[in-house]
Amino acid sequence: MTSLAAARVSSEKLCRAVLVAEKLGVLAPEALVAALRARPEEARLLVAALVAAGWAEPVEAGGCPCSRCPFSRFCPFARRGGEERRGPRLYRVSRPAVERCRRLLAGKKEPVNDHG
Repeated sequence: MTSLAAARVSSEKLCRAVLVAEKLGVLAPEALVAALRARPEEARLLVAALVAAGWAEPVEAGGCPCSRCPFSRFCPFARRGGEERRGPRLYRVSRPAVERCRRLLAGKKEPVNDHG
């Protein structure tokens, strides 16, 4: 990761965000605020760093898992009509990112700053 955003967050926090996304099925800044007890601006920075690293990508309108969820009508993370026009707010993390983060948080030494 070479971006300024990526330089301001730790590998451990990035990996915790990746594992939260894996558990939820999607990544959203609001989910990171709740799960990691992060400030909203820190959660947005984590998402930006993951996207910059190639570890997360926006979920397009048709690929949103919320459309299949029975709780989407009540869920604060579900996309609603007007929000889709403003741009994606949900992201998916890559399988390699999940695997590397599991290893990193388990104590194995492996750099997490390449795209692999």
